[in-house]
Amino acid sequence: MGLSFCRLISLLMGLGEMTQAYSELGHKLSETPGLLWKIWIENSNDGETGGIYLFEDVS
Repeated sequence: MGLSFCRLISLLMGLGEMTQAYSELGHKLSETPGLLWKIWIENSNDGETGGIYLFEDVS
């Protein structure tokens, strides 16, 4: 299994824009080969978002 962490800074988007963008991203991610799950993370105070991903393997 492979574990990955991603941190994004979204200072230029409002809440509505982020919700729409991440909804679309979520649908695309659900089609990613080998992706078992993703945990969404957010620090709204600093405008940061990200996720922790678990894949079937490292490739």
